[in-house]
Amino acid sequence: MLGRLAVLLMAAGGLVLALAGMRAASGILGPTLLGLVIVVTVYPLPRRMRAAGLPAWSAVVVTMLVSYGIILVLVLGTLAAIAAFVTAMPDYADEFSALQDDVMAWLGTLGITTGDVESALDGLSPGQIGSAATSALGSVGSVLTALVLMLTVTFFIVLDSAGFPLRYAVIERARPELARAFGEFARGTRTYLFVATVFGGVVALADVAILYAMDIPDPWVWGLLAFLTGFIPNVGFVIGLIPVAVLALLGGGWSDMLIVIAAYSLVNFLLQSLFQPKIVGDSVGLATTVTFLSLAFWTFILGPIGTILAVPLTLLAKALLLSADPALAWATALISSTANHQDPVLAAVESEVPEHAQP
Repeated sequence: MLGRLAVLLMAAGGLVLALAGMRAASGILGPTLLGLVIVVTVYPLPRRMRAAGLPAWSAVVVTMLVSYGIILVLVLGTLAAIAAFVTAMPDYADEFSALQDDVMAWLGTLGITTGDVESALDGLSPGQIGSAATSALGSVGSVLTALVLMLTVTFFIVLDSAGFPLRYAVIERARPELARAFGEFARGTRTYLFVATVFGGVVALADVAILYAMDIPDPWVWGLLAFLTGFIPNVGFVIGLIPVAVLALLGGGWSDMLIVIAAYSLVNFLLQSLFQPKIVGDSVGLATTVTFLSLAFWTFILGPIGTILAVPLTLLAKALLLSADPALAWATALISSTANHQDPVLAAVESEVPEHAQP
């Protein structure tokens, strides 16, 4: 009989191989999982349409249109932000040169030798910054390939969604714990994305007002970027802030940049750092640390798509690997938020734990 250590080593080896395979297939797996999450999110819409007596084909068409609309907003919104940044950079060539001179003069007053700095910055221009932003997204061809794959996979998932109730009923009869886990994943994903959409919209409108007040070009494009990056937990705010801060620096100097950073940070702190985590934690039930680590993990596995899918995929992994097995309730408790009153195990134990029973 194998010892516990041998079993753990074999499981760890299998996990590493599985993750390596997922990372190698990220070009296919990422768009597929994004399409699945989107369809799961909008699934209540066709269900209510069928319950209202509307034809099944109309529910499929509406689901398809809504899913495609979400995908196009994600992809085209990101492309529009990058295009706006790349287009704006050449207009600030003179300001960029002046900024370089100011930095060099400031370093000189500190007694820092600027020879190495000058050689490092030699040839650096706004155009090169724009090119770097473009290359960060990848080639246009790869983006279009991922978009076509995403739309195609979503099309077939939507067609299959008509059979979801029957499949779920079969799973519920054969494996009730697994069915409950799938239900938790679906509800948690919808709640998370709904809350992120509402708060992201409010933050985006506030950011647009700030950008209009600071006379930053293309404020609605950057507002859309702020909305989209709102779906990225923890660091999305920083991603949406970087291009705006650069434009503020080049257009109005250090003071404008600091004002934009302070205003963005205030809005983000009030809405997405104070209120949103509380609401998400109560309903989704993932610990804050787990949410942050899931962002790094799924970004490593799936690339940029993993940043958006970090929380939904963590909920899916939790449903399949932990929640479906009552024997692993201890592991579920380790990664769950203590505010997750929807978890039956946590809810049952919470009232029985005395306050002094802490590690």
